[in-house]
Amino acid sequence: FTRAKGISPHAFLLDCRLRQAKSMIDMGEPLAMASAAAGFVDQSHLTRHFVRAYGFTPGHYQAIRAA
Repeated sequence: FTRAKGISPHAFLLDCRLRQAKSMIDMGEPLAMASAAAGFVDQSHLTRHFVRAYGFTPGHYQAIRAA
């Protein structure tokens, strides 16, 4: 898997979950709903990985998208 995709299976799954959560935030879903639907244990779990991947919190992203 790593040779074919260039990343580990866990990193690939995490990226898929982050993209799903980001898409749901774009559609106006509450952060808690987006994190649960994307497969994160809780909102803080989403926030931790979201910040690592994108450099800002999901709440900040949601505020930018709403503006």
